[in-house]
Amino acid sequence: MMCCHAKTPELNKDAVIHPLDPLTAKEVQSMKQVVDEAGDAGPSCRYSYVRVWKAGDDVPRENGALVLDKASNVACEMVVHIPAHQVIHTRQLNPVTDG
Repeated sequence: MMCCHAKTPELNKDAVIHPLDPLTAKEVQSMKQVVDEAGDAGPSCRYSYVRVWKAGDDVPRENGALVLDKASNVACEMVVHIPAHQVIHTRQLNPVTDG
């Protein structure tokens, strides 16, 4: 029990408390760095969305991104495993079949 004079505990802003928590800014920055270093995105690419790829009990999580290369008009779906510092899935999207 806390009294009215107790200091509120401070949480690390990058801490993941629950696997379904939103991605932290650090996770998003790390995911972008991995995709860039893998050569899968360049200066003309834009990230349409970034999300937790698979929710589970194990943290750290895999992150998914939809990356659009504005120069070539090509969209790719990617999954990044941050601790391994690698892209573990990439797939070029087909606008006819993928929408």
